[in-house]
Amino acid sequence: MTACLSNHRQLGVATALYVGDFNDCYPYGVKIKNTTWLDPTAWHVLLLSYLGAGTNAGSKVYACPSDTEGGQQKYPSGPYQFQMNKRANAYMFRNTTDAPKMALRTTQVRAPSVMLMITEKEYDSPNFQASSDDLQVWLSGWSGGSKKYENSGFEFHNAFPVAVAADAHVGRFKVPPPGQTPPSPEGFPGLGDILTDPDNQSLWESSAPEFYMRNVFNTTGAGF
Repeated sequence: MTACLSNHRQLGVATALYVGDFNDCYPYGVKIKNTTWLDPTAWHVLLLSYLGAGTNAGSKVYACPSDTEGGQQKYPSGPYQFQMNKRANAYMFRNTTDAPKMALRTTQVRAPSVMLMITEKEYDSPNFQASSDDLQVWLSGWSGGSKKYENSGFEFHNAFPVAVAADAHVGRFKVPPPGQTPPSPEGFPGLGDILTDPDNQSLWESSAPEFYMRNVFNTTGAGF
Protein backbone atom coordinates (compact mmCIF):
# COMPACT_ATOMS: atom_id res chain seq x y z
CA MET A 1 0.00 0.00 0.00
CA THR A 2 2.78 2.42 0.90
CA ALA A 3 4.55 1.70 -2.38
CA CYS A 4 1.36 2.16 -4.39
CA LEU A 5 0.58 5.47 -2.72
CA SER A 6 4.13 6.60 -3.44
CA ASN A 7 3.80 5.58 -7.09
CA HIS A 8 0.64 7.59 -7.53
CA ARG A 9 2.24 10.55 -5.81
CA GLN A 10 5.08 10.41 -8.33
CA LEU A 11 2.55 10.27 -11.15
CA GLY A 12 0.92 13.40 -9.78
CA VAL A 13 4.26 15.20 -9.68
CA ALA A 14 5.15 13.99 -13.19
CA THR A 15 1.84 15.28 -14.52
CA ALA A 16 2.38 18.65 -12.85
CA LEU A 17 5.79 18.91 -14.51
CA TYR A 18 4.31 17.92 -17.85
CA VAL A 19 1.54 20.52 -17.79
CA GLY A 20 4.12 23.13 -16.81
CA ASP A 21 5.99 22.40 -20.02
CA PHE A 22 2.93 22.18 -22.27
CA ASN A 23 0.99 25.39 -21.80
CA ASP A 24 -0.91 24.06 -18.75
CA CYS A 25 -2.50 21.27 -20.79
CA TYR A 26 -2.90 17.66 -19.70
CA PRO A 27 -1.59 14.83 -21.89
CA TYR A 28 -3.47 14.56 -25.17
CA GLY A 29 -2.70 12.00 -27.85
CA VAL A 30 -3.51 8.69 -29.44
CA LYS A 31 -6.18 6.42 -27.98
CA ILE A 32 -4.08 3.65 -26.48
CA LYS A 33 -4.81 0.20 -27.84
CA ASN A 34 -2.63 -2.81 -28.49
CA THR A 35 -1.16 -1.36 -31.69
CA THR A 36 -0.40 2.04 -30.20
CA TRP A 37 1.29 0.99 -26.96
CA LEU A 38 4.51 2.92 -27.63
CA ASP A 39 3.04 5.74 -29.69
CA PRO A 40 4.93 8.91 -28.67
CA THR A 41 1.64 10.69 -27.94
CA ALA A 42 0.21 7.97 -25.68
CA TRP A 43 -0.23 9.48 -22.21
CA HIS A 44 1.85 6.89 -20.38
CA VAL A 45 4.68 7.46 -22.87
CA LEU A 46 4.41 11.24 -22.57
CA LEU A 47 4.95 10.99 -18.81
CA LEU A 48 7.88 8.54 -18.93
CA SER A 49 10.60 11.17 -19.24
CA TYR A 50 9.14 12.97 -16.21
CA LEU A 51 9.48 9.71 -14.30
CA GLY A 52 13.14 9.38 -15.29
CA ALA A 53 12.46 6.35 -17.46
CA GLY A 54 13.15 5.22 -21.01
CA THR A 55 10.38 4.44 -23.48
CA ASN A 56 11.05 0.72 -23.85
CA ALA A 57 12.06 0.07 -20.25
CA GLY A 58 8.98 1.61 -18.70
CA SER A 59 8.87 2.67 -15.07
CA LYS A 60 8.27 0.82 -11.81
CA VAL A 61 5.96 3.71 -10.93
CA TYR A 62 3.43 2.19 -13.32
CA ALA A 63 3.44 -1.17 -11.51
CA CYS A 64 1.51 -1.78 -8.31
CA PRO A 65 3.05 -4.42 -5.98
CA SER A 66 -0.46 -5.86 -5.57
CA ASP A 67 -0.57 -6.65 -9.28
CA THR A 68 1.06 -10.04 -8.82
CA GLU A 69 -0.30 -11.46 -12.08
CA GLY A 70 1.18 -8.60 -14.07
CA GLY A 71 4.43 -8.90 -12.17
CA GLN A 72 4.78 -12.54 -13.20
CA GLN A 73 4.74 -11.79 -16.92
CA LYS A 74 7.87 -11.61 -19.06
CA TYR A 75 7.97 -8.34 -20.94
CA PRO A 76 7.52 -7.53 -23.68
CA SER A 77 4.52 -9.84 -23.72
CA GLY A 78 2.38 -9.38 -26.80
CA PRO A 79 1.47 -5.70 -27.01
CA TYR A 80 2.45 -5.06 -23.39
CA GLN A 81 5.98 -3.66 -23.39
CA PHE A 82 6.28 -3.35 -19.63
CA GLN A 83 4.15 -3.86 -16.55
CA MET A 84 1.51 -1.19 -16.18
CA ASN A 85 -1.65 -1.19 -14.10
CA LYS A 86 -2.55 2.49 -14.25
CA ARG A 87 -5.59 4.03 -15.92
CA ALA A 88 -6.29 7.72 -16.52
CA ASN A 89 -9.54 9.65 -16.33
CA ALA A 90 -10.57 10.00 -20.00
CA TYR A 91 -12.17 13.37 -19.32
CA MET A 92 -8.75 14.70 -18.28
CA PHE A 93 -6.22 12.74 -20.33
CA ARG A 94 -8.13 12.98 -23.60
CA ASN A 95 -7.40 11.27 -26.91
CA THR A 96 -7.50 12.32 -30.53
CA THR A 97 -10.26 9.85 -31.45
CA ASP A 98 -13.10 10.66 -29.08
CA ALA A 99 -14.79 14.02 -28.53
CA PRO A 100 -13.80 16.57 -27.45
CA LYS A 101 -10.79 16.61 -29.79
CA MET A 102 -8.65 19.03 -27.83
CA ALA A 103 -6.42 18.97 -24.77
CA LEU A 104 -7.89 19.87 -21.39
CA ARG A 105 -6.30 22.85 -19.65
CA THR A 106 -5.74 22.80 -15.90
CA THR A 107 -7.86 25.94 -15.49
CA GLN A 108 -10.90 24.04 -16.77
CA VAL A 109 -10.85 21.73 -13.75
CA ARG A 110 -12.97 23.55 -11.18
CA ALA A 111 -12.24 21.35 -8.17
CA PRO A 112 -8.83 19.69 -8.70
CA SER A 113 -8.64 18.36 -5.14
CA VAL A 114 -11.56 15.97 -5.73
CA MET A 115 -11.11 15.11 -9.42
CA LEU A 116 -9.69 11.65 -9.99
CA MET A 117 -6.82 11.81 -12.48
CA ILE A 118 -5.11 8.39 -12.43
CA THR A 119 -6.06 5.17 -10.68
CA GLU A 120 -5.54 1.41 -11.12
CA LYS A 121 -6.41 -1.20 -13.72
CA GLU A 122 -5.71 -4.80 -14.65
CA TYR A 123 -2.28 -5.12 -16.28
CA ASP A 124 -3.77 -6.66 -19.46
CA SER A 125 -6.76 -4.36 -19.79
CA PRO A 126 -6.58 -2.45 -23.10
CA ASN A 127 -8.56 0.43 -21.58
CA PHE A 128 -5.96 3.01 -20.50
CA GLN A 129 -8.44 5.91 -20.32
CA ALA A 130 -11.86 5.33 -18.77
CA SER A 131 -14.97 7.50 -18.84
CA SER A 132 -18.01 7.29 -16.59
CA ASP A 133 -19.71 5.17 -19.24
CA ASP A 134 -16.97 2.54 -18.84
CA LEU A 135 -17.35 2.57 -15.06
CA GLN A 136 -21.12 2.19 -15.38
CA VAL A 137 -20.64 -0.93 -17.53
CA TRP A 138 -18.38 -2.46 -14.88
CA LEU A 139 -20.86 -1.53 -12.15
CA SER A 140 -23.78 -3.09 -14.02
CA GLY A 141 -21.92 -6.38 -14.35
CA TRP A 142 -20.17 -6.23 -10.98
CA SER A 143 -21.84 -9.32 -9.61
CA GLY A 144 -21.38 -11.42 -12.73
CA GLY A 145 -21.07 -10.86 -16.46
CA SER A 146 -18.59 -10.24 -19.24
CA LYS A 147 -17.57 -6.91 -17.68
CA LYS A 148 -17.60 -7.68 -13.97
CA TYR A 149 -15.55 -6.15 -11.15
CA GLU A 150 -12.34 -7.90 -12.19
CA ASN A 151 -12.30 -5.91 -15.43
CA SER A 152 -12.34 -2.64 -13.53
CA GLY A 153 -9.04 -3.20 -11.73
CA PHE A 154 -10.66 -1.83 -8.59
CA GLU A 155 -10.31 -5.02 -6.57
CA PHE A 156 -6.76 -4.19 -5.50
CA HIS A 157 -6.09 -3.30 -1.84
CA ASN A 158 -9.24 -4.96 -0.52
CA ALA A 159 -11.58 -2.93 -2.74
CA PHE A 160 -10.01 0.40 -1.74
CA PRO A 161 -8.08 1.32 -4.90
CA VAL A 162 -5.50 4.09 -4.86
CA ALA A 163 -5.80 7.23 -6.97
CA VAL A 164 -4.12 10.59 -7.51
CA ALA A 165 -6.25 13.71 -7.93
CA ALA A 166 -5.74 16.63 -10.28
CA ASP A 167 -4.02 18.61 -7.52
CA ALA A 168 -1.46 15.74 -7.18
CA HIS A 169 -2.61 14.53 -3.76
CA VAL A 170 -3.13 10.80 -3.35
CA GLY A 171 -5.85 8.86 -1.59
CA ARG A 172 -8.13 5.85 -1.79
CA PHE A 173 -11.79 5.40 -2.61
CA LYS A 174 -14.26 2.70 -1.65
CA VAL A 175 -15.85 0.39 -4.22
CA PRO A 176 -18.39 -2.40 -3.74
CA PRO A 177 -17.02 -5.66 -2.33
CA PRO A 178 -15.55 -7.92 -5.03
CA GLY A 179 -17.70 -10.84 -6.05
CA GLN A 180 -20.82 -9.83 -4.17
CA THR A 181 -24.02 -11.66 -5.04
CA PRO A 182 -26.66 -10.20 -7.41
CA PRO A 183 -28.18 -7.75 -7.86
CA SER A 184 -25.30 -5.53 -8.90
CA PRO A 185 -24.60 -2.52 -6.66
CA GLU A 186 -26.16 0.85 -7.45
CA GLY A 187 -22.96 2.85 -7.25
CA PHE A 188 -19.35 3.29 -6.21
CA PRO A 189 -19.51 4.49 -2.58
CA GLY A 190 -16.29 6.51 -2.73
CA LEU A 191 -16.22 7.57 -6.38
CA GLY A 192 -18.79 10.01 -7.69
CA ASP A 193 -19.66 10.62 -11.32
CA ILE A 194 -20.58 14.33 -11.54
CA LEU A 195 -19.62 16.93 -8.93
CA THR A 196 -22.15 19.61 -9.97
CA ASP A 197 -25.29 17.78 -11.02
CA PRO A 198 -28.48 19.88 -10.68
CA ASP A 199 -30.31 17.83 -13.35
CA ASN A 200 -29.51 14.42 -11.83
CA GLN A 201 -27.45 13.21 -14.79
CA SER A 202 -25.04 11.11 -12.72
CA LEU A 203 -24.78 7.51 -13.88
CA TRP A 204 -24.59 6.06 -10.37
CA GLU A 205 -25.09 6.89 -6.71
CA SER A 206 -22.26 7.53 -4.24
CA SER A 207 -22.62 7.70 -0.48
CA ALA A 208 -19.39 9.47 0.45
CA PRO A 209 -17.24 10.32 -2.60
CA GLU A 210 -13.52 10.82 -2.10
CA PHE A 211 -13.13 11.60 -5.80
CA TYR A 212 -15.27 12.47 -8.82
CA MET A 213 -14.88 11.69 -12.51
CA ARG A 214 -16.08 15.02 -13.91
CA ASN A 215 -17.25 18.47 -12.87
CA VAL A 216 -20.42 18.71 -14.93
CA PHE A 217 -22.51 16.83 -17.47
CA ASN A 218 -22.63 18.01 -21.04
CA THR A 219 -23.46 16.56 -24.43
CA THR A 220 -19.93 16.83 -25.82
CA GLY A 221 -18.53 14.35 -23.31
CA ALA A 222 -16.08 16.92 -21.99
CA GLY A 223 -17.16 16.67 -18.39
CA PHE A 224 -15.46 19.93 -17.39
